[in-house]
Amino acid sequence: MNCPICNCSSSFIKEVKCGNFDQSILYNVVKVNCCDVCGHIFNELTPDDKINLNTHYLTEYSDCHNFNSHCSENPNILEINQKDLRKYLTYLTEFNSGKINLNKKFDMIILDQLVEHLVNPLCFFNELGHFLKDTGVLKISCPNSLLYLGNKLHFPDYNFIIREHIQHFDYTHLVFLLGKCGFSIINVEYDELEIIKNIHMPNMSLSFIKNKNNNLCINDEFFELKNKILTSKKGFDYKLETVDNYYCYGIGREFLYMLQNKYFSTIKLLGLIDTTPIKQKYTINGMEIYSENIIKKLTKKDTILITAFAHKEKINKKIKTELMFDGTVR
Repeated sequence: MNCPICNCSSSFIKEVKCGNFDQSILYNVVKVNCCDVCGHIFNELTPDDKINLNTHYLTEYSDCHNFNSHCSENPNILEINQKDLRKYLTYLTEFNSGKINLNKKFDMIILDQLVEHLVNPLCFFNELGHFLKDTGVLKISCPNSLLYLGNKLHFPDYNFIIREHIQHFDYTHLVFLLGKCGFSIINVEYDELEIIKNIHMPNMSLSFIKNKNNNLCINDEFFELKNKILTSKKGFDYKLETVDNYYCYGIGREFLYMLQNKYFSTIKLLGLIDTTPIKQKYTINGMEIYSENIIKKLTKKDTILITAFAHKEKINKKIKTELMFDGTVR
């Protein structure tokens, strides 16, 4: 698969097994590629994968999130963010279908947490420039992939199992891409976004203006993320005692990752627990997903393993104090 920001050849460097228990149309295994020339990191997608992404946003993704509306818009500013989810998903799916349905030029275009979802960012930004005034400003906020492998995560692959994130930008590659499309960087700020409690996404916000003389020369910095990925830990340090009667509480991305990567191979897993009603409709490897009411039937011989790591303290307190479980909680 050719690089989506410079169209050169790429090489496979990493595979992450994500699992799939809800019959999602998204791919089950993330195949991470690196451009041979510019070093950009991205997920390899088949033509069907690209089509399925749009279907996922309009059906599965929208079903899991409430549509909201935050529309106090300046007509001279185009802002696309998830505060207005219906607008966000409409634009995103159109962009990934190769359509930019804008009918005027703007003083400012703001893209918040959008570019990591783009199938073809080079074509997109080449076209988007036509809808920004010559004196206008383009603002982009997105995850900073260079910090994906930092020490604030439960495990190194966490950001790679967010399957909707198909472009893994760092500062260098985003500036390189925008430079190819006629933009120059004027400002950058770094921060963190708390995507769910205790889970932080490293974030960067960049501002650009139109400027034709802005090409970057490719150097060693372009391959910094590739080198980090190749030298990072595989999986995460989580060893389970070989005992019977395990129940997992919190059936989400982390659990599926552990299941696919055989973290449960040494234990006897009897059941799964999750408070989300829609998840209780499914089974995994023949096991039902129970509500937390099942905990009242467990005994001291049972062990509950909390696999929703971000909510571990809250869940542990609930199991012990509200549900009065007197077995082992890990």
